[in-house]
Amino acid sequence: MSSHHVIREGQEPPVLIMDAVAAENPLLPDLLEWSPVIIALPDAVPAILLQQIKIDILLCSPDDLSRWKQVFRERYPVTLIGMSAGDQLPGVLMGILEKYNSGIIYAFTDSQENTALLSKLEKVVCFIRDQRWSWFRQGNFRKWMRKGDELEIVGEYGDFEGGELIGSNRIRQTEDGIIFIKQLKNAWILEGFT
Repeated sequence: MSSHHVIREGQEPPVLIMDAVAAENPLLPDLLEWSPVIIALPDAVPAILLQQIKIDILLCSPDDLSRWKQVFRERYPVTLIGMSAGDQLPGVLMGILEKYNSGIIYAFTDSQENTALLSKLEKVVCFIRDQRWSWFRQGNFRKWMRKGDELEIVGEYGDFEGGELIGSNRIRQTEDGIIFIKQLKNAWILEGFT
């Protein structure tokens, strides 16, 4: 987000930190400036605490609720939500999004495998190391890009304007300007890959 966005209290998209490496992502501090709701998974907690990031919601096994309650009792209050399996994550996150009246979540992970779970959400932006993955169940993508910038599409799409197609799913911007991808369906758009 840039400084020209008007954000009202409670409108910041929640941030999900899924693992320890993700807690150290250099893009995370920029999002934390907006004081979003921070959701964490247990693997991320030690790294989050080392960075002095305050966790609002911890999603963990029901068997571990009392242990985590004890850990945070001495620090600050945290909402603990028990999940018996990782495949329950999308449903739990949808409930959190509804509670906080947000249509999108920012997820930080070190594992590309987590995109399968996260794609069950309607709208998610996932940061995996130096990549930004934007999920589109269906819709269009429009973005200003510099000459030479590239993006990759993993999923279905119709046509595009601006740039040139490299292979079957990569688009390179040929001049500064707008790239417009139409008719995305169950697709991830990857930016910043190497």
